[in-house]
Amino acid sequence: MLRILLIYLFSFNLYAEEVVTILASDSIPPYVMTKENGQGDLPGLQVELVDAALNEFSIKTNWKFMTNNRIVVEYNKKIEYAALNISFMSQSDNVFESDPVIYYKNCVIGRSSLKATWFKELKSLKILGHQRAKNIYASVFGDYDFDNKNYNEVTNQKTLAYHAVSYRTDLVLSDALVLSYYANKHFGPQFKNADLICLKEIKSPRSLGFKSAKLRDQFNQGLKLIKSKGLYKKILDKYSNQFSSL
Repeated sequence: MLRILLIYLFSFNLYAEEVVTILASDSIPPYVMTKENGQGDLPGLQVELVDAALNEFSIKTNWKFMTNNRIVVEYNKKIEYAALNISFMSQSDNVFESDPVIYYKNCVIGRSSLKATWFKELKSLKILGHQRAKNIYASVFGDYDFDNKNYNEVTNQKTLAYHAVSYRTDLVLSDALVLSYYANKHFGPQFKNADLICLKEIKSPRSLGFKSAKLRDQFNQGLKLIKSKGLYKKILDKYSNQFSSL
């Protein structure tokens, strides 16, 4: 009887699926699309890349979506939790950071006619950025005063897209793929004909934070495997083709 029980327990452990709960911001389309498209055919670029990498080790994911502030609170509760885009958690001492899942393409977006002059004219141009954009762009804006009357920030990405395609502002500070998503969705015809380019690009790595070094290492290895198999590029192209970037 004991032998049968041991065989049963061994078999259960052998085939039991490992599941990791991943905490992520509510919606950052097309990177994370829970509010935009539910958990349908397009769960989000980062979501699919993470799932594919962990699946190389038969590790399943359970995604939970919430605000960044809530992520910090929830992350500290359970050992199996991981968190997406963990730059805001840099002060934590229990984060094993993964290799970058992807690099966001933060752009200074404007008309092509500004390509050669935008930086020289910076102080006289109207600029609109996403929330806390100045923290990202300060490194390339030199001695620019972000407190001047020509600079503003908004939380709504649709507003950024509207100001970009309608030329209501000279420069827009946004991730290129995010702005393209909102511009295509809400202002398709205008965006198609808009003379907008990425005047300056700042790449920002986006990683996963794990509580387990072993799980972090498995994820990093899985990421390398899906890149070598061409799956990483296939997923990337799927979103880039549908939400054409600048």
